[in-house]
Amino acid sequence: MKLIKFDIQNFRNITNDNEINFKNYSVLVGRNNEGKTTVLMALRLAMDTLKLHSLQKPKRTVIFRSRNGYDWERDFPISLQKKSRGNKNTVFKLYFKLTEDEQIEFKKETGIRNNGDLCIQITFDTDNKFEFLIPKKGSSSLSNKSNQIAEYIARKIQFTYIPAVRTEQEAISVINEMIEEELEKLENDKDYQQAMAVIANLQQPVLDNVAQSIQISLHKFLPNINNVELSILTNNRRANLRKDYLIEIDDGDLTDIKFKGDGVKSLTAIGLLKDRNKIINGASIIAIEEPESHLHPSAMHELRQAIQDLTKDSQVVVSTHNPIFVDRELISNNLLVSNNKVRTVKKIKEIRECLGIRTSDNLIHENKIILVEGESDKKIITKIIQERSAKLSKKIKDGDLNIYSLDSACKLSYHLKWFQDQLCSCFVILDKDQAGKESIQKHLNSKELDQKSYSLIAVKGFNESEIENLINIEFYSGIIMEKFCIDIFSTDFTKKKSKWSDALTEVLSNSGKSIVLKDLNDLKKSIAEKAEKENIYEYLYPHNIPFVDGLILQLESYFIKE
Repeated sequence: MKLIKFDIQNFRNITNDNEINFKNYSVLVGRNNEGKTTVLMALRLAMDTLKLHSLQKPKRTVIFRSRNGYDWERDFPISLQKKSRGNKNTVFKLYFKLTEDEQIEFKKETGIRNNGDLCIQITFDTDNKFEFLIPKKGSSSLSNKSNQIAEYIARKIQFTYIPAVRTEQEAISVINEMIEEELEKLENDKDYQQAMAVIANLQQPVLDNVAQSIQISLHKFLPNINNVELSILTNNRRANLRKDYLIEIDDGDLTDIKFKGDGVKSLTAIGLLKDRNKIINGASIIAIEEPESHLHPSAMHELRQAIQDLTKDSQVVVSTHNPIFVDRELISNNLLVSNNKVRTVKKIKEIRECLGIRTSDNLIHENKIILVEGESDKKIITKIIQERSAKLSKKIKDGDLNIYSLDSACKLSYHLKWFQDQLCSCFVILDKDQAGKESIQKHLNSKELDQKSYSLIAVKGFNESEIENLINIEFYSGIIMEKFCIDIFSTDFTKKKSKWSDALTEVLSNSGKSIVLKDLNDLKKSIAEKAEKENIYEYLYPHNIPFVDGLILQLESYFIKE
């Protein structure tokens, strides 16, 4: 079961009917006080109300008594409260999608046929009462079974809310709930029940002795007291055992989690949430308000990866000001909250303007970037893309995709951060040498890259290689002859199994030439310029074709979401 859509009408600063489409990962972006928190609070209230209604006896109107409940004077838009006309109710609509198995199960439990779409309407009035309806043809009969429907949904979906302002209790409440749920399962175990009985029997004589002492003490002052009984309620004993645990985290200093920083508490809770749906054997919706709160910048990439992991099994809704958490790959997963309205983002430019990100003129439309090691790499890779991928070529032509030269693998950190801050989706292509491998590993460790967002230029049988290693010597032998008067075919260059620059330097040096870095760069430039004019793909070594074709497929998969 999934929540696919949520409608909000007349809640706090959101007045008009707002239809919000939810995916596995949905990001609410907007300036301060525009309504991001309002959306999450509305979703929390709706899910809490649904759960409360599932526990009520069959009736449709209930006064809300929840801690996070509805308060008309606080929650109904102030601008509409004094108007004599108009709707004075707050209305939420939750749209769920059921699987085929769930449709069968739903029919069996409620007696209601369902085609996979289920809408729940919750209306709050001026007296803080809510009405639970199923807005559908024949809705009156369906609404009479609203408790059963609510119970089914509440059992199938676990909703978790992690606020931005995390007090001591709220910061670890999610962890407490999950541990208590797991410990509660023991209460159906026979051995556990027997152990509880043993504990109760051992405790009772102690309680009786204390009760006797109390009776003797009180009898001196109140002679009419004949007896005092002292006991522990079975439910309380069970509840206390579920809470009787200690969480200690060793990050160089073994400490109770209560005394760790809010960032550690948040990461711990989100880490545990990855398995939340497995605990309840159902679906999970997780709402996280400003996940960047209380986190050191270096931990944000770790948190982003943790949240991405959550989306594999749960629906995650995030509100944020930080571009790190924006979905760059699927722009429609981002929801812009502005002027008391919520709408799906269509262009990355809208988010940039919303977050106040200033971009250079050539980045106004681009949101997909390939970062390559040098200018020659840029020209050759661009030409290969033009020859082998119509889809990527169109992206380049439309200004949606561009290729940028780093000038050196050591400059990856600066450029990657800059482009990611501009909300660009980045793919990195570096030489397969020590500098390239170290740079990639560094950014994998920091979570700024993942395994799908980079490639090293790999040549079969070579420990180190660069883009020129892919190209048949016939393509550029004339360039070497023209510059150095050396017939490269008369050397042992083709037998070398080292990086192109190193192999060529050695061969030319052995032929009596003094080679410096500028010479190599000039050669690379000339080869790249020739590649721009001719069909470079047909000059690739046959054993390198699988790598190049695989690279094109990686780029299409990464940048093109059908």
